[in-house]
Amino acid sequence: MRLLIYIAPHHPLFRHLLSAMGALGTNIESIPIGSVETLLEHLRRPSAGRCICILAPSGRKELRALVNQRHLMRDLRIALVLPKDDGMVADGHLLRPRFISQENTGFEDVKAVVVRMAQRLLDESTYPLQSACVGMGD
Repeated sequence: MRLLIYIAPHHPLFRHLLSAMGALGTNIESIPIGSVETLLEHLRRPSAGRCICILAPSGRKELRALVNQRHLMRDLRIALVLPKDDGMVADGHLLRPRFISQENTGFEDVKAVVVRMAQRLLDESTYPLQSACVGMGD
């Protein structure tokens, strides 16, 4: 399984986020992505729906660029890390993330959510019919 980590190299927390996500487990391949264009290339690949994506835009301009391409992200499991700017939360919701955090949290919360998302994806791929039928016939 792939974990796409979008964070620009100029972002002040670039190294901190990558190191926090570095030790997630052997089943997860972390791929750091430094530009929106490179992220879009990854999302256009056939296996893009089977990955998790952490998006950490450094400001409104980057977030707007991501929101403009949200049609490519509709099937992704997204964790969104936003700067401490209340005005960006509403725009961030347009990406339909499963989790929203702010930069000042230390990323432990993001890591815990990503681990849980990865486990669920692995469970779905191991038992696809069981996952699709949960709740049916109860």
